[in-house]
Amino acid sequence: MDERRWRRHGRGQAQTSLLPLRTPTRPPRTTLSNTVSCCYCDYKISALNTPLYHFGRKQAKSLKIWFSIGVGFSLTALLGVTLILVWELGNILHLFHGSSDLSSSLLFGFSPQVYGSRLSVADAGYLLLSTLISVSVHEFGHSIAAASEGIPTEYIAIFLAVLFPGALVALNYELLEELQPFTALRVYCAGVWHNAVFVHWCYSSCP
Repeated sequence: MDERRWRRHGRGQAQTSLLPLRTPTRPPRTTLSNTVSCCYCDYKISALNTPLYHFGRKQAKSLKIWFSIGVGFSLTALLGVTLILVWELGNILHLFHGSSDLSSSLLFGFSPQVYGSRLSVADAGYLLLSTLISVSVHEFGHSIAAASEGIPTEYIAIFLAVLFPGALVALNYELLEELQPFTALRVYCAGVWHNAVFVHWCYSSCP
């Protein structure tokens, strides 16, 4: 009898000791490795993943409507840019008769005469800063759109390729590929849509 009690007591202790004392509430954090080379360097950020995901999930209904409008804008812009490129190709092949200054200014935002002007150091600084801001707005659009569809951001990276600054977001592309076509378009078109809204806001804010 004592031996059976000891065995039961021993088995109970062994089973209890094998159970985890505390269940982790979040996955273990992974260390992001930054890349540094002679032509490329980046800095990866993961601190914004949780706030962006929570914001996207909390405002998912409104954001889906917002980014659906962005899909319509992006497809319309794609059609317009395609027509401009076809017009430029026609001018090169001498199929059309007309000046390409208007189409170039619509496509690139400035006239071809700007190519011959000199770029000062201050202008180069403004150009790099505006590029960094625009790509950041672009990538945050992708991140928020993905979060509204339940796809978390793995990390955000700011990089410098040669002298060109940029940014990117790393998403779970396995989950992204499982989305419906129009839902995936909301994520893909979010960057262009945010850039367009940001440009409109900048122009409307200027005196």
